[in-house]
Amino acid sequence: MLVALIAVPAAFAQHGAARQTRLQTLDLGVLVQLNAIRTSHGLMPLKLNPALSTAAGGHSSEMLADGYFAHVSADGSAFWKRVQVYYASAGFGFWSSERT
Repeated sequence: MLVALIAVPAAFAQHGAARQTRLQTLDLGVLVQLNAIRTSHGLMPLKLNPALSTAAGGHSSEMLADGYFAHVSADGSAFWKRVQVYYASAGFGFWSSERT
């Protein structure tokens, strides 16, 4: 019986790793397709940003746990407040894909 109890968490870990790999593949596929559309319109391609991905993942987990779907957090705070946590203050008043 002890062997079965040890094997179950290992199976969950493998399932979690496979799920994570599928999500990363999906993210990359969406980015590739989005960038094809952007470049066809003369726009700069986007890059994955680990800090933004972390902020988005945290918000997704919050929405799942609290049973809602919105850009605004459950406490009413705007998305940029979540994102701001992952960036040092650089004095920027807005975000843009344009190069300066």
